[in-house]
Amino acid sequence: MKIQVKANELAKKLQRALGVIPAKPTIPVLAYVKLETTSATTATLSALDLGMAIIQTISVALVSTELGTILLPARVLSQLLAPLPSDAVVTIENQDKTIVVKSGKLLKEAKLPGMDVALFPAIDPRPATTANFNSAAFKKVIGRAEFAAPTKQGRSTVPSVLLESTAAYLRGVATDGARVAVADVKGAGAGELSIQLPKSFLAVLKEITGEVIQFSQSENNLFFATESETMFVRVPTTKFPPYQKVLAFADYVSEFDIAVPSFKTSLDIIAVTADSKAPAVVVTATAEELNLASSSAADGMTDSAVDIKLQGPANKARVNLSFVNEFLGQCEGSVKVQMSNPTSPVRITSGDDYQYFIMPMLEQAPATEEKKKSKG
Repeated sequence: MKIQVKANELAKKLQRALGVIPAKPTIPVLAYVKLETTSATTATLSALDLGMAIIQTISVALVSTELGTILLPARVLSQLLAPLPSDAVVTIENQDKTIVVKSGKLLKEAKLPGMDVALFPAIDPRPATTANFNSAAFKKVIGRAEFAAPTKQGRSTVPSVLLESTAAYLRGVATDGARVAVADVKGAGAGELSIQLPKSFLAVLKEITGEVIQFSQSENNLFFATESETMFVRVPTTKFPPYQKVLAFADYVSEFDIAVPSFKTSLDIIAVTADSKAPAVVVTATAEELNLASSSAADGMTDSAVDIKLQGPANKARVNLSFVNEFLGQCEGSVKVQMSNPTSPVRITSGDDYQYFIMPMLEQAPATEEKKKSKG
C-alpha cells in the first residue's frame, strides 16, 4: 500500500497516539500504530496499550489502487516528521515489511522496520451510544477533580476519577484518603450514570476533540467517541470509596471568604519553612485575621497573616499546605473556608459547584521517656 499524507496532520495524530502507547511496550507490536485506509481519501490510525486504545480519523491520498493496512513505528516516525515544514507532504509505502517514508529532498528516504499486521491486537467494536456529554462540561469536572486522585492504588483508595451523571448535574470526584475534590456542572448530566476513569487514561481523554462526547460501555471497556476519534479504556474492577460521608458533614461553625491571590501569596511565604516531608500549615482564624504558620527542624518557622471577616468563633486546624495550594491553583476570585474543630475536615468551596475537603494533620505526641528507653 502507498499513501500520501500531510506531515503536520500525521505528526499531530501520532503525538496523540503516543499518549496511549507505553514507553516500554510489553510486546513489540504495541510500539506501532495501525494505519488502515477506509477510502481513497480517509484512513484510521489506531494505537493501543493492553488497557486502553485510541482510533483517529486522518485524511490521506491513496496512491496505490487498493485499500490496505500497514503498521507504522510510532515514536520513530513522529521524530522524523517533527522537523519538516508545516506544508510538507509525506509519501509512505509498505515494501516487503519495510516502511519507506519520503518527503522531497529534506526527507529523501527513510526505511523503517515494519511488522506483520496480523500481530496487532484486535480492537473491540464500539457498542451503541448510551449517553451524550457536553465536551466542555465533561473535561471541566474531570480536570478540576483529578489532582486529588492518587497515582497508585491503596488499601482504601483507587487511582481514578469517579464520573457521576444525574438529571441535575455532571460530577467529577477524586480522593486519596486525605482529601476529596468534588466538581459539578449543573444541568450537564446525561441520565443516571456512575463510572470510574483511571488516572492513567485522563491525559488522553481530556484531549478528545469535538463538542459532544458519545459514551457507551461493553462488558470490558468504556468507550468515548466524537466525529473524528474513538477511545476506550478497560473497565476498572476496583470499588470507589464512599465519598458521600464527607459531603454530609455539616458541623461547620466558622467560615470566612478570602481572595485566592492573597491566600496563595501567604502560603508561598510560609512554604519556605514547611517540613519537606509533611508540609503542614497551621490555620488560625480569628475575628479579623487569618494567621498561617509553618515550621520545621531544619529551617525554623514563619507566620503570615491576611485580613478576613470571620463568621462564628475563632478556630484552628493543621492541614497539608500542598493540598491547599493544589486546590487554589484550580480557582479564581475568592474561596470560602469553613472549619469545625481541629480534628474535623476543613471545607473550601469556589462558587456553588466546586468543593474540596481536607482532613486535618494531627500532631504526633512526643515519645515518653519509657518509650525512648524501650527503643534503646
